[in-house]
Amino acid sequence: MTWEQRQREEEIAELQKALSDMQVYLFQEREHVLRLYAENDRLKVRALLLFKELHLFAFSEPHRLIEAAQKNFLVIWRELEDKIQRTSVNGHVRSKSTGIQM
Repeated sequence: MTWEQRQREEEIAELQKALSDMQVYLFQEREHVLRLYAENDRLKVRALLLFKELHLFAFSEPHRLIEAAQKNFLVIWRELEDKIQRTSVNGHVRSKSTGIQM
């Protein structure tokens, strides 16, 4: 067997191993994608069930829905105010993306 033949056989063996490794990786990625699809489907079903519950709640007790919405609005408003306070410098709001004070 010549040196060239050995080199080619070694190269073929390396390529076969690389192909095998890629097939394993591809299989793992496909499994991961299938798990993500399944999770996405579960989340869609959960979102629909929650929407249905909210819809029923809104029609059965609209006053409680309004109170809950007002409370959530206040909580979100306070969180936004806190974020603005944390990002302000000397009373000026600093843009995080540009660093420019406004």
